[in-house]
Order: sequence, then structure tokens, then C-alpha cells
Amino acid sequence: MTKAEFMQYLTNGICGIFATVRQDGMPEARGWQFQYEEDGKYYFATANIKEVFAQLQANPKAAFTYMEPS
Repeated sequence: MTKAEFMQYLTNGICGIFATVRQDGMPEARGWQFQYEEDGKYYFATANIKEVFAQLQANPKAAFTYMEPS
């Protein structure tokens, strides 16, 4: 699958599950909205006062998954 084909599925604003790594090494997942892709980077929005922001600063490894409604 090409990136262009993949991006047909991962449309701007689609909701899914975003997972990060907590300080104790355990995963934490929560409902999240994908914003957009630009220059090979995937963007998700949050505030810098939230725990998810601190988790990403400490460990930038994350995962996002979604399921089509159909």
C-alpha cells in the first residue's frame, strides 16, 4: 500500500485510540482525534499541561489505531 492509498483511510479528523507509555512503562490508551499529516509527520493536538503531553516528552513512542464505522 502506498502512502497516498493509506492516507485515504486516515482522513483528517478521524477518531481512534491513541496509546502512549506511562512513566511506569505501562501503556495508556485513550480516545483521540487525528488532525493531519504533513511532510511525513502525523499531527495530534493536546495541551502541554496534560499527562499525555508529559508521556510523549518522556517517551515519544506512540500508536494510533482506528476502525472504519462500516
